[in-house]
Amino acid sequence: MSDRLKALEQAGLLERRRYQLRPERHEYVPTEKGRDIGLLMLAMVQIGDKWRADGGGERPLRFFHSQTGHDLSLSPVDAGTGELVDACNILAEPGAGRTSR
Repeated sequence: MSDRLKALEQAGLLERRRYQLRPERHEYVPTEKGRDIGLLMLAMVQIGDKWRADGGGERPLRFFHSQTGHDLSLSPVDAGTGELVDACNILAEPGAGRTSR
């Protein structure tokens, strides 16, 4: 487990912080990059819950707002209007940062 934590720290996903001097103890907290990866996890869990093979039952993992207790969900939002976008209206195209071959 310590090797995995070190790898996540080296990848910039976790930060090791000391929270106690005697005995010295540390905790691992997500960095900004790690929190962004958390959004990907939320999206995958949301899709898994929707298409779960067993057809129902209790969710194995629940994401919720720490202050309200309400469930969270990710949805595509138009950056200009703030309105939800239906999946059939989402398009993708190469961006300026693409590499040519």
